[in-house]
Amino acid sequence: MKRTLVVTAGAILCAALWSAIPASAVTVWRVQQVPVPANASVNLQAVSCPATGVCFAVGYSTQVGTTIESTLAERWSGGRWAILATPSPGPGPVDQLTRLSCLSATDCMAIGGFSTQTGASNLVEHWDGTSWTVLPSPNPVGTTVAGFTGVSCVSTTSCTAVGLYDTSGNRPHELPVAEHWNGANWTVQHVPLPAGVTAGSLSAVSCRSATACIAVGSIATPNQPSNTKPLAEQWNGTSWTARATPTPAGAYNPGFSDVSCTSHSQCTAVGGYLANGAESTLAERWDGTAWTIQSGVAPPGTGLTNVSCTSSVSCTAVGITGAGTVTPVADYWNGTSWTLQSMPVPHHSTKDVAMFGVSCRSATTCTAVGIYGRTAHPLADHE
Repeated sequence: MKRTLVVTAGAILCAALWSAIPASAVTVWRVQQVPVPANASVNLQAVSCPATGVCFAVGYSTQVGTTIESTLAERWSGGRWAILATPSPGPGPVDQLTRLSCLSATDCMAIGGFSTQTGASNLVEHWDGTSWTVLPSPNPVGTTVAGFTGVSCVSTTSCTAVGLYDTSGNRPHELPVAEHWNGANWTVQHVPLPAGVTAGSLSAVSCRSATACIAVGSIATPNQPSNTKPLAEQWNGTSWTARATPTPAGAYNPGFSDVSCTSHSQCTAVGGYLANGAESTLAERWDGTAWTIQSGVAPPGTGLTNVSCTSSVSCTAVGITGAGTVTPVADYWNGTSWTLQSMPVPHHSTKDVAMFGVSCRSATTCTAVGIYGRTAHPLADHE
């Protein structure tokens, strides 16, 4: 159920930084050098920049010649990226960190999933400024497969993680899950599906306070299990409520991949869908009452994976564009319209480059991470 954009490239870490000036002016992304563990390919999935000059990126590495994954975290500080040691609790082959939320340079929460002897389980790791530590997080009762795909922290005693779980064994039947961190423990929260819906998953969450979160993902109905629809859920401090989301005319398999909120009534969600055989971009805005589709976001063949907003008139989304040979793309919202920005690729790679995560400190400063090359190298760009 979770939407993923298929990338033929090997993973690379790319950090891009730009100094955004007025929206009409040209912005410049610059590639940053990212270290790679010895004899490994790397996939960076997400980035969070809690302070000026400080960013954290997470993902996973795979030993060359094997399929065994290990969790990976890197920190940008002092003008360079450095690898941080992270625990990998599973027996393999999957040990991934997929998203993170940092409150400061000494307080980050990263989430993902890892293989177990019978399936897969949620993974949560916390950074205290010195080391990463696994935090126990419960799976819903009867779960055979579970994994977190999004997290948002508003304080040291309030983080929300979302994802999916499956209790049906050999008959996949994914359901959305949310859990809350109170500073000491994670607690499972019930996430209702819209009427008539039997399966769904959450891919991302954005919280403005302990009582205000928006989570997004996708759902499926019994009569069209392979044709998903966008899903949005709202947390009010007591319960989650599914909110109606419009679907573009003629869209096949639409879904959200990420969401970013700057207030209780200002959120932007991005994702994609198929139309006439090509990937198309989906972007919708939440005004506190309803979701509205945005038009003119990106040309056909473009898919957006992540978005970071710093105000109601400043959002940067990243993803990929192209068919077969893919290249990175950034899209900027100035409060009125979306504008594509050119992103660089490493000098020795002219194709197979993708961006999976972005974090903006202001309308003029963002860092994005992703992959490049057929053997999975990490990529970071700064604007």
